[in-house]
Amino acid sequence: MKTKQRKTYDSGMIRDFIDHLKWEVRTCHFENVSAPNALNPELIDQLAKYQRKRGCFGLLTGQLTREKPDADALAEWKARRAGEMQTYIDALELLEPLFQEAVFCAANRQFINIAHKADFSCCKRSECPRPWTQPA
Repeated sequence: MKTKQRKTYDSGMIRDFIDHLKWEVRTCHFENVSAPNALNPELIDQLAKYQRKRGCFGLLTGQLTREKPDADALAEWKARRAGEMQTYIDALELLEPLFQEAVFCAANRQFINIAHKADFSCCKRSECPRPWTQPA
């Protein structure tokens, strides 16, 4: 009789998705605050890296209209979109420690099982171990 293997998350794929999303949001923000045809080589390189690795192009929708908007409507839309993207950038940066912890835990099930049984009295002194914050 075969034993059932527990399925786990692919932590590398999750990390790539989160990083790809961050670069997509930064790119969208840049495109909406910059002059037309402005380029940012770092943004291009980072997006290309995830597009090559995962074969995924574009995690965000663009302008979904068939009609060409007038200049005022376009400027208003770009300003609103830039504000949304800045809000998302701030939120993603705020959530980064949570993402690091979750990806670490998804990749290290043994650590979690041990951690649930551990003595966390150190946490009262703000010395709780956080291995996910250490460089890989």
